Amino acid sequence: MTSKKHTVIEPYHRLFDIRLGEVWDYRSLLLMLAWREISIRYKQTLLGILWVVIQPVANIIIFSAIFGVLLRAPSEGYPYVVYLFPAMIIWRLMGDGISRGSLSLTSNVRLIEKVYFPRLVIVIANILAVMVDFLFALLVLLVVMIIYGVGLTWNLLLIPLYTVLALFIILTVCVWLAPLNIRYRDISHILPFLLQISMYVSPVFYPITLIPESLRWVYSLNPMTTVIQGFRWCLLGGSSPPDLIPAVIGLLITGGFLVFGLAFFKRSEYTFVDEI
Repeated sequence: MTSKKHTVIEPYHRLFDIRLGEVWDYRSLLLMLAWREISIRYKQTLLGILWVVIQPVANIIIFSAIFGVLLRAPSEGYPYVVYLFPAMIIWRLMGDGISRGSLSLTSNVRLIEKVYFPRLVIVIANILAVMVDFLFALLVLLVVMIIYGVGLTWNLLLIPLYTVLALFIILTVCVWLAPLNIRYRDISHILPFLLQISMYVSPVFYPITLIPESLRWVYSLNPMTTVIQGFRWCLLGGSSPPDLIPAVIGLLITGGFLVFGLAFFKRSEYTFVDEI
């Protein structure tokens, strides 16, 4: 006689009963959903996967012309294209990840209504899918650095650290905005505006040295500032590294928001189907 495996769905009684182990139990579904997001993104497009390269390169050319040629933004001694590229691709990872992750639940309504699984799987799958664009853009950046004769340093070994920190920030934002977007669809309208603002208030187009020294410490509390500065420093050894103390404080605060956000996400799961 064969035994059958049953899934028992129990309510969450404690505030921090976030049950992250469930995400690991559904890792096969997570990978399948991530692959689905990757495969359908460029489906039925003429250039297909080439858009992964075309989009970041086009952005770099446009912003380099505006900020590098017209506005003559400082670039710490590097060609402005090379200086802008690392910041743009890591910010694009965070921007695309936040956008796709925050709107992922409303774009998977049928799946949520029919099958039980931890809904956090959908959010994480959409975040992982943007990593493909990031990795291709990173390869293009390395080619550009070689063309411009920019030497590589041992700081490259810290790229995975700052990439993980970027994913950490993305998840923190998404576990708050994804449930809120189900309840208040205004999120989908205001999110592009907020992401645009975050790009200009982070050191993407300019070095942090342009910020007045009296405000620089507070400015560095922004975790996006830490990731952008750190990623640029990994690739351009002569660039300014992140200020350690405000960076650690900012990331600890972000960690607190992540823990409470995961608890908020789990509590909100009860009403997803009703509110969708």
